[in-house]
Amino acid sequence: MYCAAYFNRAYVTNNNDVWLCCKRRIPVAKYDGTFDFFYNDEYQRLRNIKERDPGCSACWRDEDTGVKSLRQRYNQKFGTNGVVDLNHLEFEHDNICNLKCVMCDEKFSTEWGIEKFGKENYKSFLRQMILPEEMPKNLKSVMFYGGEPFMTNRHIRTLEKIEDKGAVDLYYTTNAQFPLSNQVLDFLHQFKSISITCSIDAIGLKSEHLRRGSKWSTTVDFIDRLISYKDDFFSTALSAHTTIHKQSYMELVEIEKFLISKGIDIEACWDVGFVKDPADWKISELEAMEMYFIAEDLQSNYVKNKVQARLRSSVGSEQLPSKQ
Repeated sequence: MYCAAYFNRAYVTNNNDVWLCCKRRIPVAKYDGTFDFFYNDEYQRLRNIKERDPGCSACWRDEDTGVKSLRQRYNQKFGTNGVVDLNHLEFEHDNICNLKCVMCDEKFSTEWGIEKFGKENYKSFLRQMILPEEMPKNLKSVMFYGGEPFMTNRHIRTLEKIEDKGAVDLYYTTNAQFPLSNQVLDFLHQFKSISITCSIDAIGLKSEHLRRGSKWSTTVDFIDRLISYKDDFFSTALSAHTTIHKQSYMELVEIEKFLISKGIDIEACWDVGFVKDPADWKISELEAMEMYFIAEDLQSNYVKNKVQARLRSSVGSEQLPSKQ
C-alpha cells in the first residue's frame, strides 16, 4: 500500500542503520556516508508492494483506530505521484545528550551510558552517525533528532553541504536546554524555514524529575526566546512533543495549560507519543482507563481524540468506554 516514505525519504540512525521513518524501525540498509542505499532491492520491493507491509504496523494500527497515521500525513504533505527522489532526510547524528530522562537509555543518551558503564568506557556506548560526504541535490527538508542536536555542531557540518539552502525546511527536536547562539541563528537564516519541537513531559519540578539534569527555567527561557524570534525568523510554529508513560500521563492537562499560555496552537503543534520500550514504563490497563478520562478534560480535541484512539489500540477497545 502506497506510502510517500518509500519514494522520497530516509531516516539515518546514530548506529548508521537506515529506516524508512521513525515508526518503521526496521533497517532497510546500512549507511556509509552516501545515499546509494536509496535504490537498493528493499526500497524497490516496498515501492512495488500493493498490500499492507507488516513492518508498517504502527501506521495501520493508527488508521484502524481513527488516528491520522504518519503514512497518511506523509502522503498528504508529499503527494502520491510515485516519483523516486530522495528529498527528505531525518538524522540521529549521535547519542550525545546532557540528560538522563527516566524512559531513555544509553542508545540515546551518553549520560545514561556514563551512569551505567562509567565515563572511562565512553567509547563503548558512544554512537555517532557518519557525516555525509555530500547531500542530495533536490533536498526539501532535513530533520534532526538526538541525543541532543544543539549540543554539538554536527548538524551545522551536515547542513553546510547543502547547495540550495534556501529551498530546504529544517526541523529539530530538542530538550530545550541549549539556547541558540547568534552564530547558529545567522547560519540557519539561510534556510527556507526552521521549526523546533520541544520535548515537554511535565511542568516545573516534575519536568526536572522526569528529564533528569534539566532545568525548567531553562526550558521556559528557551521557548520564550523562540517565540520572540517567531515573527522575524520562524515561518512555522513552535511545536511541543509529550512522551506518555507511567509517570507522565497525569501531566497532560497542565502541559496543555502551559502551551496555551505561550500561544502555541495545541491542535496543530502538540504531538503525543506512547512509550513502548522499556516495557516497565508502558501504562497499565488501569492507568489507561484513568488516562482516558484525563483526556476528556483536554481543550484540544486533536490531542484528546488521538490519546483515546491510541489507548483503544494499545489496551483493547473492550477495556475502555465506547466512542460517543
